[in-house]
Amino acid sequence: MGKDREGKIPMLKKINESEDILWLSFPALVKFDFLHQGLILKNKQETLFTNKNNLKKDLEKSLKIIAENNGPAIYSEQVHKNKSAVLASVNDIKKWDFNSKYDAFITNQKCVFLTVRVADCLPIYLIEPDAKAIGLIHAGWRSTILRIVENTLEQMYSTFKADIDKMICVIGPGLGKGCFEISEELAILFPPDCQVIENGSKPRLDLAQVNFKQLVKSGLKTKNISIISECTHCNPELYYSFRRSANKNQRMVAFIGLKG
Repeated sequence: MGKDREGKIPMLKKINESEDILWLSFPALVKFDFLHQGLILKNKQETLFTNKNNLKKDLEKSLKIIAENNGPAIYSEQVHKNKSAVLASVNDIKKWDFNSKYDAFITNQKCVFLTVRVADCLPIYLIEPDAKAIGLIHAGWRSTILRIVENTLEQMYSTFKADIDKMICVIGPGLGKGCFEISEELAILFPPDCQVIENGSKPRLDLAQVNFKQLVKSGLKTKNISIISECTHCNPELYYSFRRSANKNQRMVAFIGLKG
């Protein structure tokens, strides 16, 4: 992680509380005053976002508290593939099918929240400030193998003429390389320099670094990519972890939206 001009390491995340809802914001994105962004953390109300039938209501109520905005929250069935949904008009938003299967979203529309649910997988935030185009990705190891980051960036360019050279990215917290054990058969699908391999133990994967390399390959400047390196498994006070939690339905929610 680089230092700023004063020689200080910049703060990459800030913990906020809005009416008992704990959530992270990311200073790398706060400077864009036309943007709502964050990650809703593990909360006192442990059933929040766990019931599919209540998900839309839970999301919109929580985001109204955090962002003071009544915009709709877009989500889908997350299936660990590489498809990104394009929301390029008001009609796309009005006709959104919440049972559709996507792991990423892009839009240039105001007053709508893109959301993904995570608990060890990475939330990846994208913004091109001049085009005012945004994206949000749910990146687990399967989607990463399928290069979901590269596909989403290509779609942002082709749909909204987003300039990849100006793109800003935040890779949120996920399962860290100290805890992300994978099989040797799976390890061969990832770059060796994104793994920790020790004698007598299974390979461990640095999933954030794999996605970082894909972002750079796609044309992002390294200085424009922030990685929140906290491990969701090792920080139970803030994060849900699929590998750690007994309740496999518990999720955090990443969100991003353009203000009206």
